[in-house]
Amino acid sequence: KRLEQDTEAALSQSYGPKARRICAAMSEGVAVLSGEVTSLAEKETAERVARQFRLREVRNEIAVIAQ
Repeated sequence: KRLEQDTEAALSQSYGPKARRICAAMSEGVAVLSGEVTSLAEKETAERVARQFRLREVRNEIAVIAQ
């Protein structure tokens, strides 16, 4: 749970209010990112932020939606 909170806090620092659209669920060292962003760059940044932590794997399931 702590790792999940730390990851979401890091996402919040990187995205500010937009972070509410991104969720990080953790299980046995695997992070699953979900939610919606408006660009591929935002999706890649979220994954990069999550990879800062000692995780076995990061699954990026964030959807990129047009505005």
